[in-house]
Amino acid sequence: MNKSPRPRIIIGMPAYNEAKYIGSLVVQARQFADEVVVVDDGSTDHTARVGELAGVSFSVTRGEPGKYAVFVNGLSGSFTVVASAPP
Repeated sequence: MNKSPRPRIIIGMPAYNEAKYIGSLVVQARQFADEVVVVDDGSTDHTARVGELAGVSFSVTRGEPGKYAVFVNGLSGSFTVVASAPP
């Protein structure tokens, strides 16, 4: 019997000035994914540093539209989840 490999799950989160929340969100998301990538749209706070401390892969962008930048920056897994809070 030939078992299929487990699907690779990546969660991508756009972020802009989310230093206050990004750490706990990343820790929670890592429970469900093989990788968490935060796309930082040029935050002026410590979003990137807090995310790095929480163990995320970062892709910093400038001038790209929020959640769509997650795809533009080449995330590809068996399943890619884009998590974004409502405006």
